[in-house]
Amino acid sequence: MLHHILDKYIFSWLDNSKLRHIFSDNNKPDIILTNKSDVAVALKYNSKSMIAPIILEKGRNTYAQKLINIGKNSNIPIVDDKELVNELYSTLKSGQTIFYKHYNKIARLYSKYTNLNITRNETINSFDEIFESQRLHTHEVLSLTIPEKIKLEVSSNIYSIVMNKYFKINICGFLLNNLKTEENTNLKNDEYNIKVNGLLVKNGKIIYTFIEPFEQLSIFLTECLKQHYKQLIGRDEIVYFLSQVKEKYPVLINEILKYYSIGEIRKVFHDLLEEDVSVQNIITILETMADFGNEEHNFNIILENLRKAIGRDICLPYMHENVLKVFVFESSLEKTINSNFVVTENGKYLNDEYVKIVHEHVLKAVDSLKNKNLKPVLVYGQLNRKLIRNVIEKLDLGIAVISASEIPGDIRVEVVLEMRK
Repeated sequence: MLHHILDKYIFSWLDNSKLRHIFSDNNKPDIILTNKSDVAVALKYNSKSMIAPIILEKGRNTYAQKLINIGKNSNIPIVDDKELVNELYSTLKSGQTIFYKHYNKIARLYSKYTNLNITRNETINSFDEIFESQRLHTHEVLSLTIPEKIKLEVSSNIYSIVMNKYFKINICGFLLNNLKTEENTNLKNDEYNIKVNGLLVKNGKIIYTFIEPFEQLSIFLTECLKQHYKQLIGRDEIVYFLSQVKEKYPVLINEILKYYSIGEIRKVFHDLLEEDVSVQNIITILETMADFGNEEHNFNIILENLRKAIGRDICLPYMHENVLKVFVFESSLEKTINSNFVVTENGKYLNDEYVKIVHEHVLKAVDSLKNKNLKPVLVYGQLNRKLIRNVIEKLDLGIAVISASEIPGDIRVEVVLEMRK
């Protein structure tokens, strides 16, 4: 699949020296701001040499789409903000520093979407100072250093290129640090292996384009490890992480461990990552778990309330021009579907007839939404949201299923399609 992406979006741009330079190893953007895909502005910040982020590059229409597509393949955060990106695009040239009036807003974006290490300086109200302040008040991060669980083996010629570089992989806010390559002399030129817990999970080859081997390996690692997060987040990793958080939040961690086993905490993270929900807002996640800790341990209820608490993080990736565009089942059809769930000793399931009906409706809906360039988001009732998600997951269409209770009140929602009987 990744090679198909590279074929489709990259090979046609081999002669574009400008993009080649922008996405070089030492020069790639930190964040790309967009207005849908019509406008794109790439930001770059180095605290040692810049007073604030600069406009590394900007573009409209086709060139904007090139920036966005390569940014996605390079694991660079793509943030939709119509007002900000339009103002930056119209008032600044490539290479210019952002205006002071944008410091706070862009510092918030850097705090949320990057893990940049900065050095605080003595300049009052500098970008460094504002950025550090934002980081202190926004997110703690589930960050683990577990190189022994992951092994990236490369052929000798690739090893000579990447041997002194370390990978940092971000999977929905779950960070894997200090991953390094090992040379495998049995691999042929340009080949690589990815192993998890000693087992081979992927074998492939580097393709020589203007995206350097290190960046390609980052892409392949990220996509591969997304499929194996359960093997990466074990009980030992949870214990280690909680011990780190306890230094700053001792009361919270003591309360968590009073109500939950390590296995239950691990399950919460697994369930969130399974639905591509960011776990970056870690303190809110733990606080919400503690709030429900003294109640009956119904994990479905705990998880749904947890999702409600981090609803903004859930909705953000699906926003278009500050609007959440969704499709829904017509209320009478949703009511009929809910009445056809069957409760057995092994759990609650939708009967086979209605599984087919749901699949037919969803397939038609997704097909009709193709031309709208939208990530498909289905809104369903909180009680059976997870069950419907399990039914739709079998279609492998990447559909997000959220409940209305997860959508913050200040987010504008537009129903673009209603599925009827």
